[in-house]
Amino acid sequence: MKRNHFLRILTSVALASLMMILAALPAFALTPHEQAWLSRLRPASLPKPNGATSFPAELQFAVTGQTPVTLKGKCSLEGELTDEELLDAIKKAAAEHDEYKNADDASDDAVTVEKLSGKLKFSPEDQKRIVSNWLSLAGVDKIVALLGGKIPDYGKADVVGVVTEMILKGDVIKGLKTLNPKPSAPGVGTVISGAFITWDEFKRDQERFQDIVELANARARLRRYNTILNRLLKEQMKDRTAWVIRIEDQVSVSQNYRKTPDIDVPYIYTSETVLKKKDGNMENPVGVYEGEFKLKVDLELSDYDANFHKYLAEQLNDVLRKAGYSATSALWKPVSQTVNHPSVNEMTLKGENVYVSLENGLGQVYELTLDPWKLDVTRYKVLHDMVSVIRKENDAVSETLTWTEIHDSESRTAYHQDYTVIVNKLTGEKSETTNTDDDPYADGDMRGLIGVRLIVDLSSGLVG
Repeated sequence: MKRNHFLRILTSVALASLMMILAALPAFALTPHEQAWLSRLRPASLPKPNGATSFPAELQFAVTGQTPVTLKGKCSLEGELTDEELLDAIKKAAAEHDEYKNADDASDDAVTVEKLSGKLKFSPEDQKRIVSNWLSLAGVDKIVALLGGKIPDYGKADVVGVVTEMILKGDVIKGLKTLNPKPSAPGVGTVISGAFITWDEFKRDQERFQDIVELANARARLRRYNTILNRLLKEQMKDRTAWVIRIEDQVSVSQNYRKTPDIDVPYIYTSETVLKKKDGNMENPVGVYEGEFKLKVDLELSDYDANFHKYLAEQLNDVLRKAGYSATSALWKPVSQTVNHPSVNEMTLKGENVYVSLENGLGQVYELTLDPWKLDVTRYKVLHDMVSVIRKENDAVSETLTWTEIHDSESRTAYHQDYTVIVNKLTGEKSETTNTDDDPYADGDMRGLIGVRLIVDLSSGLVG
């Protein structure tokens, strides 16, 4: 019984492992045959609009009294087809081709082009000689129809461009010109323009020409196939690609945080704004965009926490210097800094369904103002909990200031106290003063103090 129970446990574990492996496999795997089609028929590049596919964009964020901050992004065509989607288009293009039964035929032509393009590499001198031989042997000075088939439309890019160019200079002669002297013995030929041309040489050139015709026909069929494929891919890409304004950037700027004492801290601005063109037209970026606007503002307050007492002392010393005190003994010095909880100041502005319009056409620079009141404050937290001690003294008097500050947006706390102890070193007399502010926590809605602008430059495309 124990052995059977152990076997059942092992079987269950094995089945569970197998299910995990199967779950991890892709839902649709290509067969080796299909992978070969993709390898041979994959376009060098997918269809795309004429002109630029990427334009500069930026988000400008300004707080009253602060220098505006710019976050960089772009408006670009995004998206791509999967191998499965590309394979589907390859199959459909072959089915629409009047000379193909399926993708195997297109794949065979691709193999033919690759094989013969490498094979048919011979010098321009060889090409001229072969054409001259053919023309002379045929007994005519102009010919375009050989071996029973018409010369295909080669094009300058073909490996045999020189031969084709020479042949196509003549008039088109329809029908067959038989080039078959049929000599009675090997090595027998004819004298042409003072040169002896053997039958073997002619047959070799004739086979080469047959390869040229086969190569050109395969290329012609593939050109028609690729035209169909390109059209199908454009149709598929309408559902898979879209123009997107994407501003995903972060900048850190030192800006003023408070005036008393006067302290600058790093403000970290992070944009996660993504707006997608609604109409699905991939031809150009003009249109209406919709999506999510998201801007996070986080303050780096570690230096603020560590050195607040120093900033406080320096602020009070500035007052003393302006009042005429210059002696070092009369100035405040930092004593201690106690942080009960690291300071935090953070905010997020977010809009789920933000619309912007770029409908005036290309060549425009769009400067769009976003209404902050149509955005939501989805994250807001302010926290300070610290005690700072500074002191100034001379031979007669010491004065110690204890500064306590607690601000907590979550507990709705706004507390400040400065407690001063003055000791007369000569008499030992001590006096104390306390100033306390414990007012209700003030909700500061930043939306009334900020400006947001989106700029998209469709006047010129980005490089790269």
